[in-house]
Amino acid sequence: MKKTNSIFIIKLVTNSIIHPFLDGVSIIAEEATDISKEINSLRISDLLKIQTLGKKAKKAILVLEKLYNLPIVTVKKVEECTGLLLYINATANNSSYC
Repeated sequence: MKKTNSIFIIKLVTNSIIHPFLDGVSIIAEEATDISKEINSLRISDLLKIQTLGKKAKKAILVLEKLYNLPIVTVKKVEECTGLLLYINATANNSSYC
């Protein structure tokens, strides 16, 4: 009889700990799926907008794709991926940007 009680107590403790954890995992997974769908919709919308830029579209798409892979970038990284020079030394040209 004592062995049966121990098994019952272990199952009770396990169920009370595991079920809320799994519920939490399920909720977070659903939220992550929804956010992923929203990001994908935004990406498609941005690509459609960029395609209206004409000659500039090719470089803009490169930048957008890099941003989706690495959302925090520096000007130098954008210059490297596009081959463009985006920043000019302010003392040499009295201007901060091209």
